[in-house]
Amino acid sequence: MTPTWGELLRELDSELGERHESRLILRASTELPWGYLASHMDEPAEAEAVAVAHQRARERLSGRPLQWVLGTWGFRTIDVIVDGRALVPRPETEIVVEAALGEADRIAAGREQRGDLVALDLGTGTGVIALSLALERQGL
Repeated sequence: MTPTWGELLRELDSELGERHESRLILRASTELPWGYLASHMDEPAEAEAVAVAHQRARERLSGRPLQWVLGTWGFRTIDVIVDGRALVPRPETEIVVEAALGEADRIAAGREQRGDLVALDLGTGTGVIALSLALERQGL
């Protein structure tokens, strides 16, 4: 018998021991938004979502980083695909982007023409630094 969304969440909580991770894994295992899931906990869960959620919980318990298990991770204003090929975007790196944006603004403020600033993001992981700079300061 297929569990309800609420029962599935409790199963994940029991397996993982981390409520926050359980919610993230549940949400990533279905295309339904969290708001819908939260308000329909008594309804039967999708069979495919149940299987995917339990598989992801097993991966997490095996030691895989949560971000790799989920397959995406948020960084500033973007969600990026993450896996074992690159470093996971860290919250601390957002401080680096903030500093780089501030410096770009400072340099651009002293120029008549915008658009000729260049920033390089080499070998730092997923490329979220460059992506953030490009998206947040278009036209610099």
